Amino acid sequence: MITKRPATVQYYQFYFSLMRRYLSDLEIKLIDEDVILNFIVTLKQCHPKMKNITINKVLSALKTTLKYGANHPINITRLSESKTLIPLIPGHTITQILNSLEKDIHRPTQLRNYLIVKRSEERRVGKE
Repeated sequence: MITKRPATVQYYQFYFSLMRRYLSDLEIKLIDEDVILNFIVTLKQCHPKMKNITINKVLSALKTTLKYGANHPINITRLSESKTLIPLIPGHTITQILNSLEKDIHRPTQLRNYLIVKRSEERRVGKE
């Protein structure tokens, strides 16, 4: 099955442009783990603000292309990615939200919102 979704096509076009820029002078059969490591170093040097998550997406697109498009499977190890921690909403703010939602709990949307916030809070407190 060939995808025609615009977002998927745009995704691959961006990553293909990076691959083309840095790997186009190589024959596919010559691409190995050493070439991939040099490619990663080059990406980091030429794009110092590029995060590992973006490089991993490039590597994933490359791996998929080599495996399915050129019948040249290659082992590519992903780079470690840093996790962005989202600050939690303070407990007193959650209480205020729940109190506000509870006032109109007879309305289906308010009941739904109340249950979502309440369940999220129970999970958060359970993890602490």
